[in-house]
Amino acid sequence: MFLKAKRSSRARTAAAGLAAVAVLATGCGGSDTAGGTDSDTLIVYTGQSGDWQLNFNPFSPTLLEGPGTIFEPLFFFNNIRDVDPRPRLGKSFTWNADGTQLDIELRDDAKWTDGEKFTAQDVVFTLDMVKKNPSMNGTGYKGEATAVDDTHVTVKFAEPSFMEGPQVLGRIWMVPRHRWKDIATPATDVVSEPVGTGPFQLGDFKAQAFTLKANPAYWGGEPALKNVRYLALSGNQSGEAALRQGQIDWQTGPVPDIANVEKNYPGYRAITVPMNQAALFTCSNAELGCQGPQTDVAVRKAVYYGMNRTQINSLAFENTASEVSPGAALLIRDEEVVSGELQERTAPMRPDVAKATAALESAGYAKGSDGIYAKDGKPVAMTIKVVAGWTD
Repeated sequence: MFLKAKRSSRARTAAAGLAAVAVLATGCGGSDTAGGTDSDTLIVYTGQSGDWQLNFNPFSPTLLEGPGTIFEPLFFFNNIRDVDPRPRLGKSFTWNADGTQLDIELRDDAKWTDGEKFTAQDVVFTLDMVKKNPSMNGTGYKGEATAVDDTHVTVKFAEPSFMEGPQVLGRIWMVPRHRWKDIATPATDVVSEPVGTGPFQLGDFKAQAFTLKANPAYWGGEPALKNVRYLALSGNQSGEAALRQGQIDWQTGPVPDIANVEKNYPGYRAITVPMNQAALFTCSNAELGCQGPQTDVAVRKAVYYGMNRTQINSLAFENTASEVSPGAALLIRDEEVVSGELQERTAPMRPDVAKATAALESAGYAKGSDGIYAKDGKPVAMTIKVVAGWTD
């Protein structure tokens, strides 16, 4: 769920532009009152609890920020609408007839924020680096990239690879060869001074907050939104308090009574996407070293049928969750791809005591006088870890 304050049309337009060009985890918005009087600065809280740890490596698991804001892909692919990909560092692309060669035309007006020109050599270097480092290669890229000239790149594949297009073109962040060629371990090394081609660049950095500032030399024009400031607070409760006091513009996190945000937090509105799900994750495979009753499929079935997901949805998610498929898909979003071979397309929203009981008793479990099921003299007991300090 996202919270944002109402603001002038100029700031809303700037925010919409940022969201369109950036694959931004936090989104963006603004407020007349939130975050002080500087209307050119967007104050964001993403749920960070504790100090920020400096790292703007777009391929690192400890990345703070940067994809879409500091670093760009070749094209932006919209995963929600059936529309053509939007050019970023790339201008156009074509495939040969059998899908074994991808030809890409690049922009000739993009520069890195250190002033160096962006060229095809940067693209080839980035793709080669990703292929050489499996932990960076989240798209499974296996192509051979060649720079034809400064604005054209050819990528050849060993087999038809039409489906690889969105991965190569839209999910790999381009980095500057002249800066990255000497990085020893690019998959994990900390990048403290990021150099990208995106609409924003790193401003100041402190453990409690850091700022991205508008890139004045951005090929798409300097953004109207001049600064995005990311705060670190003590947790969701602090974030909720900051909203009440009008200290932040945009939050990606839960708040109490989400249905009445505009009444409880004057000046703000909420966007709620029903993606919360109720599930219990366990170490279940005894052959891989897991121990305890959860390794028995009968116990897992009993838990599955015993959960009151309607109650959990009400207590934990303020009735914003949707049904979930046992095939690990969200029904609202992925209903068309849920396998027809599943015996149950959706997990039950209310407990089915009869099915839970049958699963246990058919596997040799018996209920004791204390109401606890046991097998071979051992009561069924599990330790469940839950987080503390969250407002949801």
